Amino acid sequence: SHLDNSANCGACVHTCQADEFCNVSSGQGVCQQVPHDGGDNDGGAIDGGADAGSVDSSVDSGTACGQGETACSNGQGGQVCSHLDTIDHCGDCGTVCQGGTHTVPSCTNGTCGSSCEQDYANADGNMANGCECHITGNEICDGIDNDCNGTIDDNIPDQPFYDGQNGTKDVGECKGGIRQCSMGSFVISLPEVVPTTETCDTKDNDCNGSVDNNVADVSFYTGANDTKDVGECKAGVKQCQGGSFVTTTNEVVPATETCDTKDNDCNGQTDESFSLMTDPRHCGACNTDCGNEACVSGVCDQPPTDDGGDASMTDGSTDSSSTDSGSTDSSSGDAGDAAVD
Repeated sequence: SHLDNSANCGACVHTCQADEFCNVSSGQGVCQQVPHDGGDNDGGAIDGGADAGSVDSSVDSGTACGQGETACSNGQGGQVCSHLDTIDHCGDCGTVCQGGTHTVPSCTNGTCGSSCEQDYANADGNMANGCECHITGNEICDGIDNDCNGTIDDNIPDQPFYDGQNGTKDVGECKGGIRQCSMGSFVISLPEVVPTTETCDTKDNDCNGSVDNNVADVSFYTGANDTKDVGECKAGVKQCQGGSFVTTTNEVVPATETCDTKDNDCNGQTDESFSLMTDPRHCGACNTDCGNEACVSGVCDQPPTDDGGDASMTDGSTDSSSTDSGSTDSSSGDAGDAAVD
């Protein structure tokens, strides 16, 4: 047998039912329901009926397809009855509904449509390219439209952060920062402020609740480097007051040396410009003034005369003893007169 007849269709003794015929169009016999097409599909009675010679008697009698159904080609030389609401016959025979990527085609009221497969979405609103977006879960910051709502990285909460010491946030100048999602990663949109060394600026820089506390005094000195802390020279001090440094202790820099038992010019020597042994203004001690007298060995003394005599004799006075020696004693004269007589 050729296995191509109703008694041996595709296999020996594989008999088709009364309303079936052996279809060998695919190369192998397959039992199929006899379509009502007015043809002799099985080589016997037309449409498999008993009324040989009549054409589509069931169609003619109105019983070939149900009410509202249309006989359409099944693509294999036969026909099927359709309400024209399937994806193969949607609205008309042979109108096949096509679907895009990750879509499920459908036919509703004779019009083709499609819906997305599970876990896929039509994020761009264009069904022509199918359901291109794979739903992976809630939106995260990764540059992907995870929830497939058509917007990438939307509705992602900001991330507050603070790396300062516990108890310092929102104290003084300290405050937390904020990171925001941008192009798939979190970036700092508001920098944080953490404790720093306290400075003199009327601010609580170290965030301990006090302004300008523990600010170190500032030492300053404008004299020559090798004179600081030598003799009278010393640095000054500035302290933080009201947000700025003010001088609370004045500096002392080198000055002209004076006779005061101090090292005024800060060279390591005291009163080196003065000779207390010979200086009539500072004779024996600073500020001891000899006036018109000379300073000899640290003692004020009258200056010597030109002839080596006492300077007290230079005023033109005559010593009474000298005058008396050159005068004539009246008593002596009287004695001479008596002798002449």
